[in-house]
Amino acid sequence: MSGCTVNQSLMSKKTRVLIQLMFSITIPQLLYLNIATFLPQYRSLNHKSIGDGMIGIILSQEYFISLTDDTRMFQFSFLVVSLIIGYSIICNEFKEEREKYIGFIQTSAGLGIMAGPIIGQMIYNEVGF
Repeated sequence: MSGCTVNQSLMSKKTRVLIQLMFSITIPQLLYLNIATFLPQYRSLNHKSIGDGMIGIILSQEYFISLTDDTRMFQFSFLVVSLIIGYSIICNEFKEEREKYIGFIQTSAGLGIMAGPIIGQMIYNEVGF
């Protein structure tokens, strides 16, 4: 017996594509949206003088706002690209049951959003930041 090998006949090509898509949708949702929810706790425990919206010294309000807006748009552009690619592959590969498989992709996105705070809290508990 060769351990945990999966018989390729049991797992069709479409199933493998679906599992890869679900994984590739869950990870960006996890990383881009919710993994850093532990930071306010760290800030309030270790840096009492820094408010929730402050990051160091902000010398120019306009520069700070435009920089944060630009980085947020850059961040979400990658998230949107992964979602568009996932939906287009679903619509192309699973034409007969498209709605069913789009539901799987939406579930993966929801799992990423729900797992972010949990993983963030585990990182905070283990590392302290």
